[in-house]
Amino acid sequence: MIECSQDRYGGDINYFYRKTMELCVELCEQTANCRQVSFVVPPSAGADGTCYLKSSSGAPQTNTNIWGGRKLTDATSSSTTSSAAAASSSASSGGSGGWNGFPASSGAIACPGSNATVYTVPASGAQFLVLCGFDNNGNNMADNPRWASTSAVPEEMASRCDTTSGCKWATIGGNAAYFKDSVGQTYANANVMGIQKVTGSGVTTKRRVLKKKGELPRMRIVKKGVTRNGLER
Repeated sequence: MIECSQDRYGGDINYFYRKTMELCVELCEQTANCRQVSFVVPPSAGADGTCYLKSSSGAPQTNTNIWGGRKLTDATSSSTTSSAAAASSSASSGGSGGWNGFPASSGAIACPGSNATVYTVPASGAQFLVLCGFDNNGNNMADNPRWASTSAVPEEMASRCDTTSGCKWATIGGNAAYFKDSVGQTYANANVMGIQKVTGSGVTTKRRVLKKKGELPRMRIVKKGVTRNGLER
């Protein structure tokens, strides 16, 4: 359901840049647990708008710069049914719980099965959201890349990021990872897995309010090179 000039706060999953409301809605349909979108209207034809994906629908807030979209029913395809069953099983399985509507990871972390699940670091209880096929342009930390010493690469990197002061994101490709001390714009990269720290030491939850038409969240543009692991450097 499209809601003109309506925003709904809370339940933010992440934000991406898309040119149209239709593309924003399509992205929500492809994202586990997405139930609502808020699309900030682009400043001019052909420019990108900001697409906020949300796991829940909060109270409506009037904002003439935003179009809202609410998911009323789920697709009925067999793949969607299987995904829903897997998420339900993961969420109800033993061990640590999920976060913000995302189910807990079950078993070893691997893509695509672990996408949009939450891994809990056993030693500290810190939680990481797993995003298969996504990278982030946040600030790279010193001593990158980090090389895994075990075969459980995502779990090892989550633990190491948790104990590295300032680490909020890790981009993993093969047995290497790039740690980042800020979370910027998330973008598709089929060669990697991103893990974002969502609870634990150093995590704060904030949403920047967009007050002016066409105002986009700040992002730092950097030139990227690509290593043989598919990681940016």
